Amino acid sequence: MEDKSSNKAAESGQEQLETVVVSDADALRRLEVKNGELERLLAEKDERRQQEYHRIKNNLQMVSSLLRMQAELLKGRDERVFIEDGYYRVLAIAMIHERLYMTEEADRVDFEEYTHALVAELFNPYEDYVSNVSKRIRTSPVYLATDQAIPCSIILNELVSNALRHAYPNGQTGEITIALAESLDGRVTLTVSDKGVGLPVGWDLSELQTMGVPIVDLLAKQLGGSLRWRSERGTEFTVEFPKVR
Repeated sequence: MEDKSSNKAAESGQEQLETVVVSDADALRRLEVKNGELERLLAEKDERRQQEYHRIKNNLQMVSSLLRMQAELLKGRDERVFIEDGYYRVLAIAMIHERLYMTEEADRVDFEEYTHALVAELFNPYEDYVSNVSKRIRTSPVYLATDQAIPCSIILNELVSNALRHAYPNGQTGEITIALAESLDGRVTLTVSDKGVGLPVGWDLSELQTMGVPIVDLLAKQLGGSLRWRSERGTEFTVEFPKVR
């Protein structure tokens, strides 16, 4: 009797174990199906994101090209400068989206690499005008979220363009320095300086009629930071803001 009871208990235990194994196997298969579905959805989302960045980049580049074509048709230097300003502002933003499209990073930009690329673009059209002006770029790794990279790209564009146009008039020789760094407490500092003619006596940001520096001041405040400047043996503009983590 005891042998029969033991056998029945063993058989029952074996059946329960097999049931558990089958149940676990089914759960594992369901989990694998879910994981596969999740991977598919993520891949589709990433593809849509890349396509969106690509469309934005192409649209911005089209606007840039139209602005450049318009500038070439204008004869007056002041008119050309006005159009070219718009062109390089759009170009700065387009280059951000280009990097987002080309990288696996979904929402941040290598701003050190971007700084070198944009400064090279900005120096190209001024080669004849400031062929005797060199650039020095001193940067360290800084990665910015897209929402910060875009306004910071415009700031960089405005400060470098301003230095190229005004620091060394009449064929003077000189250098423009661009510095980018991030402190240990997460504050980003972007500085553009020169040793040129300096700011006019009595220079006042609030009285400027041009858009360049006022745009920088506005964008610095939007970033939660500030713009400061000095004009001693040249000009130096510095924007500092807290990095979004």
